[in-house]
Amino acid sequence: MRRGAGLLALCLALVATFLTACSGDAGDDTVRLRVLTSPDLAVLSPLLGELKDETGVDLRLSHRTDAETKTPDRDRYDLAWLSSDRYLRLTDRNVIRGLQRTATMTSPVVIGLKPDVARELRARMPGSRLTWAHIADAAATGTVRFGMADPRHAGSGLAALVGVATAAAGTGAALRPEDVSCDRLRGFRSGQALTADTGPALVDTYVDHQDEANALITYESDLLALNASGRLDNRLEVVRPEDGMVLADFPLLLLNPVHRAAYDKVTQWLRRDSVQRQIMRHTLRRPVNTTVTRDARLREPIGNALFYPDQPAVVETLLAQYGDPDRRTTSQVVFLLDFSASMRGARTAALREAFAGLSGADPSASGKITRFNRAPDHGHRTAAFEPAADPNPSVPLLLMTDGENNADLSYAEFVRRHKALPAAVGAAIPTYPVHFGQADAGELRRAAARTGGRMVNAAGSPLSEAFKETHGCH
Repeated sequence: MRRGAGLLALCLALVATFLTACSGDAGDDTVRLRVLTSPDLAVLSPLLGELKDETGVDLRLSHRTDAETKTPDRDRYDLAWLSSDRYLRLTDRNVIRGLQRTATMTSPVVIGLKPDVARELRARMPGSRLTWAHIADAAATGTVRFGMADPRHAGSGLAALVGVATAAAGTGAALRPEDVSCDRLRGFRSGQALTADTGPALVDTYVDHQDEANALITYESDLLALNASGRLDNRLEVVRPEDGMVLADFPLLLLNPVHRAAYDKVTQWLRRDSVQRQIMRHTLRRPVNTTVTRDARLREPIGNALFYPDQPAVVETLLAQYGDPDRRTTSQVVFLLDFSASMRGARTAALREAFAGLSGADPSASGKITRFNRAPDHGHRTAAFEPAADPNPSVPLLLMTDGENNADLSYAEFVRRHKALPAAVGAAIPTYPVHFGQADAGELRRAAARTGGRMVNAAGSPLSEAFKETHGCH
């Protein structure tokens, strides 16, 4: 009997130990939930202790940089807390559809500009009102050099692309795949000076490299917090684009329905007016409850909400056309123009019309965003000087000629001179001959291949479309 009693006591002790490991200390009814979060939610950590004390729910946050773009693992996490779940709802509908979601706070994606740049841009605009089109145009001309989180990983970066592409399309509706123009996104991208995988990492990068960028595109809350941090040489002016913004609502998602009761406790606590005020103070994000008086810095109206894409193909196209923000883009194109007698008339008129759009004479939003940086007319000499000043250069030459070569270099002489260039310079100056008129396609192809470029066919399409290929738009 004593031996049996001992075994029974041992078994009870093991059971008690097991239960303690699952729910905390003996007598502790705390429910612990594993939460997948984006790094933007780390700022809420100071409130989690109070949440646990008042609800009995202990949220164990796991911050992942890919939380907003990778399907959450339901076997590993009970909840997901993201800045935005729009990407997942669009690209992985079968997994996300039907999940309980609760918005916890809001913040729009906006632009922070250094004061001198803000003044310069506002001086050009009637009523000093800035739009995504104006920002994209200023980026394409080099006036704005911005930092932005990688749109392949961060909702704020993707929201900015939606703003730029929507402005360029000019439809006022949700984007369709055919509305997304590569050259307009690449023009905008040419102004990107800094990037990071997440919003918080981007802020740190900007603080460390303030001399390399004069603008920061991210959530309104990040900019307001950064301005109040004392980490900046110059506070940033927060610009809320007049043509609309994408709003993040930081949803809490229930992945494991077994924990529905605990989830309800958490969401009810988070949406209390008193807690909403705390969230606002800690994060500078806007409360979801209209009964909560906003901080003075959050009283500026958000205005129009931009339509978020409703087709996965649109998001795929946006990301593909914008490209990898870590890779350098072409910032200068040198144009070699043939003004010989054979180019007179319609051919010269076509050149002028194309350059009118590329130089910004087209006043439309789409025309402005399409603008290419103007380059001095020094041909190979100008292009040859650029690589020496840039460790990773690419200065393409766009050769505009009808190919009726009566006095210019022969192909053999062109090859001889190209061989004479330093190897690093020759490799950095691809030539893009434009095939139109009576041009010899074979000779143009050989010249292009020799330099690492390619022949561009302008037949049957506007000449401006041919120019866009030099920026990688096909």
